[in-house]
Amino acid sequence: MIAVSLLLHFVAACVDEFNVCDGDGPTYRPLPECENYAWCENGAMTQMLACDEGTIFDVLMENCNFYDITFCIVQSCTPTLLPSTMPSSNPTETFFPFLITDEMKLVMESTVFQSYNPAGIASPSTKYSYDGLIKALEEMALHGISSDGRSFSFYIGETWQSFDYGRTNLAAFLANAMTESITHDTCDEFSTDEVDGKHALSNACGQDFRSYQDEVCTRAEEVDMSCPVDKNMEIVSAGYSSMMEGRAPPPFSCRPKTDSADYAGYWDVETGLSSETAFSNTRGRTDLEGCCWWGRGALLTRGVCNMGKLNYYIGKRAYDERGEGIFPDIDFCSYPEAICTEGDEGSEEIRWITGLFEWIERIQSYSGWDYISNLQQFVDGGMTDESFFATVISIFIRDCHEPDCSSIELTSSEERIENFVKILEIFGLPETKSHPTLLPTGEPSTQIPTTLSPVKNILPPSLSLIEPSALQSPPIPTPMPTTMATTTPMELKKSTAPTNELILLEGNFASRLVSSSLTTAISIIGLQVLQF
Repeated sequence: MIAVSLLLHFVAACVDEFNVCDGDGPTYRPLPECENYAWCENGAMTQMLACDEGTIFDVLMENCNFYDITFCIVQSCTPTLLPSTMPSSNPTETFFPFLITDEMKLVMESTVFQSYNPAGIASPSTKYSYDGLIKALEEMALHGISSDGRSFSFYIGETWQSFDYGRTNLAAFLANAMTESITHDTCDEFSTDEVDGKHALSNACGQDFRSYQDEVCTRAEEVDMSCPVDKNMEIVSAGYSSMMEGRAPPPFSCRPKTDSADYAGYWDVETGLSSETAFSNTRGRTDLEGCCWWGRGALLTRGVCNMGKLNYYIGKRAYDERGEGIFPDIDFCSYPEAICTEGDEGSEEIRWITGLFEWIERIQSYSGWDYISNLQQFVDGGMTDESFFATVISIFIRDCHEPDCSSIELTSSEERIENFVKILEIFGLPETKSHPTLLPTGEPSTQIPTTLSPVKNILPPSLSLIEPSALQSPPIPTPMPTTMATTTPMELKKSTAPTNELILLEGNFASRLVSSSLTTAISIIGLQVLQF
């Protein structure tokens, strides 16, 4: 059964008045069509209630809400005719429901999926999109991948109560993806190591004191997974974005040495020109032989070990040796640039899936510091422990978690943390209440439901009806009005009429001036979204 059934138990199996309160879950649970809902106590239904006309039960807010901004899918136990053409996959509406809204797409595209040119001007990323992320998550979280006896699945939590764990895991992944690739709108790593105003073109061999071709797999069960280093391989970076022009040296490349005086040279920051004069990178390399293992994809997957694992578990080697692998025609070892090559091989799907796979294999499965357990403790503790994400950054960059475990620099840590906090706020985390109380700014048009469902005869015979006069209103908020006050920690001021006044916003890069009419905000399904 799909992973979402663990989050929404009433989505995966049919629901009726006899089983709606079975198992662990929220106090208030919807029935099919979502117009009626049950008040559950100790695994049994004590009351059946009905939403007011024009509203249905919202499973994320646990109250009645306006139809067009509500998520509720409940499968009826009444048999229905099968369509003549069956869908090829599970509908996306049942996957990460908090993501599948027009409002969430809008705010994600306007914040997470923005790239910046050297002047700090933002524009939508051309290589990473909201729709592309959702499609990749369907593959890696909804279904998961099995290969060589291992299961790889992006963690979204196991139960209804652990819904926030999945959101936090996604925020941590995206925070690093923003820093590595999305902000720069690139699929390929680019040069960042600068010494005396010069960038060694041999930075393709490794940056931040790293040598990518020497980063082999060392665990006993993985020693044969590393890609072999082919010194005759010639590749030029294909995923270099126009957003990078004027910001960095030419795209990375690798090629064999023709003789001992064949130097890669350097790129001069001041002149913007390249020179063939010998100039070493931080590891002393002056050539480009065997240096084809720079980062690629959403997380800029680097090194012969990580590339080798891609090939072993999801690439051509998986298919050739075991008949497995979701990319059976792509040899990530003989042509690592396939991740970024435009066309069928260099699709957005590959860029996302290779990044998600690395996150699952390296972060979620990290040995020595239980990522999932620590993530759960971080969420349960109110998301105040700053050491959690700092440790995640160390594991991602250094492949170790102790403070002084490596000399590799923790690059862009502040930016990663800023991204993490920003995405958590977008996801409405941390929540201040277990069941948010809606605070209307005006008079609501509907009342708290206090009556029994009109369909009284469907109650189980063992359940005695409660007289309407004896009913107590359940602690369910009223449907959300169109203008709400947020319940998330980030306070939003009530909007004023649109003006042409320019206001200063803070961001990862240069400050930007925008019209204050774009800053009106509303709260929908407990998430921060922008309303234009």
